[in-house]
Amino acid sequence: MSYEQIITADRRLLILRALVATKDYTLGDRLIASFLRSMGHAASHAVVAADLDWLANEGLAQLQHAEGLTIARLTDRGLDVAEGRERHPGVRRPEPGE
Repeated sequence: MSYEQIITADRRLLILRALVATKDYTLGDRLIASFLRSMGHAASHAVVAADLDWLANEGLAQLQHAEGLTIARLTDRGLDVAEGRERHPGVRRPEPGE
């Protein structure tokens, strides 16, 4: 696995974990980008959009577009991946206790 693949897989896990932490498993793309920056990922809007599209295509999140925002909602499968009950290629598996 290349360095870029490791960073991408980590970023995707963090997005899923951010969605888990919300009351309704839903966040906007701008809040996701802010969260990623706070976790050390200086991801551009284009990178966040690409990750969200990828997560949606993989069935880990659902997307809605409204007034220039993208709203991501976690799926049941995304919850399983975020909490380490299921593995998914392209998403880092959480460490024990994480």
